[in-house]
Amino acid sequence: MPQVMRPSILTIPAVFSVLACSTATVEPGHRALVFAPDRGGLQHEVLTPGVYSVHGGTRLEDFDVTYARRDLPVRATTRDGTPVLADLTVVYRPVVSELYQLETEEGPGYYDRVIVPELLGAARGVIERSSKDEDLARVSHLDASIEQAARKATAGKHVEISQVVVDHIEVAP
Repeated sequence: MPQVMRPSILTIPAVFSVLACSTATVEPGHRALVFAPDRGGLQHEVLTPGVYSVHGGTRLEDFDVTYARRDLPVRATTRDGTPVLADLTVVYRPVVSELYQLETEEGPGYYDRVIVPELLGAARGVIERSSKDEDLARVSHLDASIEQAARKATAGKHVEISQVVVDHIEVAP
């Protein structure tokens, strides 16, 4: 008579434990925060690239911490009333050590809520203080001024502005 294997009482919880656990991977160039409902929600610890065990509703909030670049058109008027259209490129990334604050204060759409309005404000401010003839002709000066103003405007907002470039500027005749 063949013997039938019966699972012991100890193996049943082990099987459910394995089924309930899974893994999540943090890729190179990314960092993550753990959201664990059983531990009070979002955790402060920033996870580096690797494979992590997650269970029971726990998930990883992933952040790309490599430099990203985006284009942004800006319309402004110089101090002498001349309309200007400028195309900017901004290079930015989140501050790795401040990912918890970025997530809790700004959320996943931080580019649209922090960088766009601050960069537009900074660029318009610089262009509005410029004159058509003298200041706008020196694009490298304009780049540096907008970049400095954008960094100042985003200070303390958990993002790093690496570079702002004026790709194209069109001044009305």
